[in-house]
Amino acid sequence: MLLTVKAIKEGFFILLLLIVIGLVLFLYFQRNQTNINSQRKIHDAIDILDERYARGEIDEEEYTQRKKILRGD
Repeated sequence: MLLTVKAIKEGFFILLLLIVIGLVLFLYFQRNQTNINSQRKIHDAIDILDERYARGEIDEEEYTQRKKILRGD
């Protein structure tokens, strides 16, 4: 069975379309994962700050100031 030029073009178009869709999905999930990691790092930093305040290593003023910085206030 010989493939016609039209069939080859259609197959190429479908393959190209699948590659573009795959690339868009990859970039979307990659970006989403980066946001999750950033949020996790901020949360971890706030947990450490909470622990330092609870142990009395820092006073309330320093605690409040650093927490504002971490939250981006």
